[in-house]
Amino acid sequence: MIKKIYLLISLLMTISCSKKNSFEESKKIYFENKENFSEVINLFESIKEINSLRRYESSFPDNIFTDKAHWLNYTLEVISDRRGFIIFIDNSYKTKEPLYWGREFSEVKTNSELNLQDILDSNNISKEAFIKFKDFLSKNEFYLISKVLETNYLIIMINQTSGFLYNPNEGIPKYIEANIIQKIDEHVFYFNQTR
Repeated sequence: MIKKIYLLISLLMTISCSKKNSFEESKKIYFENKENFSEVINLFESIKEINSLRRYESSFPDNIFTDKAHWLNYTLEVISDRRGFIIFIDNSYKTKEPLYWGREFSEVKTNSELNLQDILDSNNISKEAFIKFKDFLSKNEFYLISKVLETNYLIIMINQTSGFLYNPNEGIPKYIEANIIQKIDEHVFYFNQTR
């Protein structure tokens, strides 16, 4: 029960990503990292069991008499369990994230009774693939990489409202969530959800 309350408070108080971007900025980011984008997209698409990985900060009252505690979180959503597994990285590691990830994945706790290694193993996700996705989000300070349900699209969100849309088919994708879609490269598009 405590975990559920903690999770609810944490999610309700998620801090919006303040990183702003435009089409031109996104285009520059993409072309500077094109090879890495391709590797991540191909690997993410090849793992059928993974739906998304999100990296974000949240804050919640530590208690009513203190300032807020800030956490860096990762949420791994797998096809078999849509609720997602949340990894809370406390503030002491916020600027030393590689130090946190230096531990064995069996020691990385989540919001469930399973540790990260158990989750990866039970969903046929290699440790190397998870590290590749995590590092890609962290290095670029991106918010999310996800498959778009009922399509073959993949999105990489820079923040909570804009990012990259990968469409393996020809033509401009029909992505209902976006009000702006602009082509960056052959199968990569910039999108923005701001209304």
